[in-house]
Amino acid sequence: MSGRLTFRKRMEKDKSFRTLFFSSAVRFSAGAFCLFVLFLIPFFLFSCSSPDTKILNISSTVIFEFDDAEKTPGCRLSVFTETSGDERRVSEIRAEHEASSLVWKCRFPRKFTAQKKSVWAGYTNFVPATGSLLPQGRYKLVYVDASGEETEGNFSVAYPEKIAESHVADFPGILRGAEEIYAVYDVDGNLMYFAEKKENWKSSSDIKNDYGLADKFRVCYRINKGTVICMMPEEKLP
Repeated sequence: MSGRLTFRKRMEKDKSFRTLFFSSAVRFSAGAFCLFVLFLIPFFLFSCSSPDTKILNISSTVIFEFDDAEKTPGCRLSVFTETSGDERRVSEIRAEHEASSLVWKCRFPRKFTAQKKSVWAGYTNFVPATGSLLPQGRYKLVYVDASGEETEGNFSVAYPEKIAESHVADFPGILRGAEEIYAVYDVDGNLMYFAEKKENWKSSSDIKNDYGLADKFRVCYRINKGTVICMMPEEKLP
């Protein structure tokens, strides 16, 4: 994917548009993340815009990711949207925090096909500035097609701030009502499984027996209806 994330203060006033916008807080399974069989779809340039494009759904997930047991987690925001238009035409998406006017941008977002063949476009790695937390509150998602036509929707970000200063040993006790999820990956890091631990998985060898090409896994905990995911360090499979 040819994409670059920029992080900046917005210097211009918001434009207003006639397009009718829709948004809903949907978990991107795994979900959100889920995590993610993502692939690039060729980008085609069209000569005219599509004024009928509407945002149908927005899925946002805050991901706290541990590299090792001794350090606090990194944090990133994953945002994907389903629209009524042709996702092959998407050229950019922006996540704009309304209170602070901070903006995250991704050119040529990734696409994936979900259930019922719906196509979503977005990005999994919007990160806050070093030493800062991801701002909570209301965001505006701006979807830009190949002709420059912009469509907007809204979503919100909320998470327990104590996670940002936590360590692996704090889990799962630090989270009330957390759901345990297993993420299994192949040697290239492609997600093979993202769901509850199977009953027959008594050891890591059992995971390998079910998924012969699996190379590693993570234990994850998700809360807030899947909009917040905490990923423990990777564990190598035998």
